[in-house]
This record gives sequence, structure tokens and C-alpha cells, in this order.
Amino acid sequence: MNMNEPPVMTPPKKSGMPGWAWGLIGCAVIIPCIAIFAAVLFPVFSQARLAAKRTLSMTNLKQIGMSAMMYSVDYDDRFPIANGWETSLTPYIRDTKSYTDPNAPAEFRNKRGYAMNQAAGSVKTTSIPSPNMSPLFFTATVDEVSAVGGAGILRYDDAKRAIVCAADGSARQIRPEGASGLIWDLGKAK
Repeated sequence: MNMNEPPVMTPPKKSGMPGWAWGLIGCAVIIPCIAIFAAVLFPVFSQARLAAKRTLSMTNLKQIGMSAMMYSVDYDDRFPIANGWETSLTPYIRDTKSYTDPNAPAEFRNKRGYAMNQAAGSVKTTSIPSPNMSPLFFTATVDEVSAVGGAGILRYDDAKRAIVCAADGSARQIRPEGASGLIWDLGKAK
């Protein structure tokens, strides 16, 4: 053997299957793997989308609650009348899109999805005994801008959470078992 000659390569042994068959086997393995991967990820994406809508809804209610607090400063420490809260709060809120719940079900499309506690209309903020436990705005089961309170009026999402903005301006998620601790009767206006 001459040192300047390259070594002779022996061709690989053929398995007897044509190349297209190997491609078919590869597809038969890869496609189910992709399907399993997608089946695992789609519920995660769905939960993330629901959580994002819930967060946006909570942010909207917080913004509405803070605008009601600003309103009360200008109007002798009283909240707006429940049936006209949207109109009353418009000067205090940057974007009226906040009045619409992104997490509302299909029957609420093009409607608000939020309601104000009727007991809060024209109530003095200083007369509310427990403002952090007194719902002012909430996700509602009715398509009205105001509603008589109670745990049955809260609208829960798929994760069994309703969103409530309390009379102190704070917003939080409430589960059905936590709704019984809310104080719906805010007292009489003084």
C-alpha cells in the first residue's frame, strides 16, 4: 500500500429497506411525539389565558374602585349612585374599556359584566364599618350596572373565582366559600 493513496472506504451494508421507508418510520415516530407534546401544552396555555383574563378583570375593578374613591373625595365622601356609576366615574377613569369584563361568558358579550352594590349608592365612605370586607363592585351574574348584593349574585369563572372590589378600593379574588364573609349591607347614608 502506498502512503500517498487514501484508504479505500467500504460502502455501508444495506438493510434491505429503501430510503422512503425510513422516512415513513421517522414520521410515524415524530408525529405522535408532537401530538403528545401539544396535548400537554394546550391545557397549560388555556390556564395561562384564563389567569391573564382574571388578572385584567381584577385590574379593571381596581381601577373602577379607585375612581370611585376619587369621586367620593369630590362629592362629600359619598360614592356615586349605583344606577349611574359608569357616567359618574367617567371623568375619573382613563379608559372606559375598563368597564367591560374580559372574562365574561358569551351571553355577556358587548355588555359590562361588572355591577355596583346598590347598597353603596350615596353612602358616606366614613360610615362603612368594614370597608375591606364590603363589596363595592364585583363580577355579576346579571347584566345590569347595579345589583342587590349577596353571595348568589357573584359570577365565578371556570376556576371558581369571582372578583370583588371592596369599598376601600382593594380588589381580590373570592371563592364561593369565602363569599359568605362579605358584608353587603353598607349601612344607610348619613
